[in-house]
Parts: sequence; C-alpha cells; structure tokens
Amino acid sequence: NYLRISYSFGDSIYLSAGNNFVQRDAAGIILATARLVEVNVYQIGSFPVAELLISGRNGTFRTGDTGIDFNDGERDYHEVTVYSVVSSLSITNGGSDYELGDRVSFIAAAGDPGQQGSGTVAEVDGSGSIRKINIDDFGINYKVAPTISINSARGTGFAGNVTVGSLCQSAGYYANNDGRLSTNKVLQDNHYYQNWS
Repeated sequence: NYLRISYSFGDSIYLSAGNNFVQRDAAGIILATARLVEVNVYQIGSFPVAELLISGRNGTFRTGDTGIDFNDGERDYHEVTVYSVVSSLSITNGGSDYELGDRVSFIAAAGDPGQQGSGTVAEVDGSGSIRKINIDDFGINYKVAPTISINSARGTGFAGNVTVGSLCQSAGYYANNDGRLSTNKVLQDNHYYQNWS
C-alpha cells in the first residue's frame, strides 16, 4: 500500500524510512499508524508529492489537512496534507467490444482539482466485456469520485464506479519462487538432490 502526501521538509522524509509514523485528529487521538518502508518524491502538476510505501498499517488514514507526524531519528515533524487518490473501482457493466490494453482515464468532476489518474483494461471476456481494470496511476487530490472514461476503438457500454480514499492499493506480486509449483528449491536426500517440483 502507498500514501501520497505533501512534501515540504526536504531530505528529512528519507531519514524517516524504517520508522513508524502516526496520524492524529485535532484532539490528538490516534487515527492510524504505519511503518514507512520507502519514499519516492516527485511533482504532479503543481503538487509536490512524497509517495510512501507502507507496511503494518493500523487504522484508516484520512485525506486532507489532518496530516501525518514523522520522526527522522533526531526530531519530530508534521507534514500537512494527505492527498486523496483513486483508491479502487468497481465494474457495474462491462460493455462489449473492448480490447486488452485500452487506456482508462479518471476524469475529475467540474471544479474538482483531481488529476492524472489512469489505468488499463487488463481482462475481457469473449464478447469484449471488461472484467478487470488495472489502476496504473492513482492520481492526486480528487475531492469527489471521478468518472471513468475508456479510450477504445470499438468498445461501448462500459459503466463503473470509483472510490476515492487515501490508500493506493497496488496488486500483489511474487518476490521470488518461494511457495510456487515451479520453485527452484530442492530437498537433500542422502547424497543426492532431487527436484521438489
């Protein structure tokens, strides 16, 4: 899981990697905590962004100006904004005649500052009805749910809903062959090694 937050304290945020951080409400009550694993910093339009890879999340991070409290090993500091992103989507009508790789855009409502969310059609059935969309870029600063637009040569009829939240939830993946049928692990049997699978 990732969070996208404002970025105003320079390299201190890199020094916070490996430490826990916390979000509190105005009364000081803890809303959520997590461990900061990795930080990437970049610019999206006019927004300076720190993207945080997190683990061990407890609670729900709020979007907006509640902010997050960090410690870089020497001092505490407060980053102001947790950006809202395209957190998930659901398909209500897959339509027909779509193709794998058709590009998906998340279009902000009129007056909404949200931008840059995008995805790709990842799975269709025999009639071209969309079964799965991968979110490639979760975008930033959507205040209300955007609409889904699909750039397709022939596809029509798609409908779906977007959920806006704080977490960018990327698909899982295997880091190595552990636990897979095609693993390269072997068992020792006396003086010989035999393939496990």
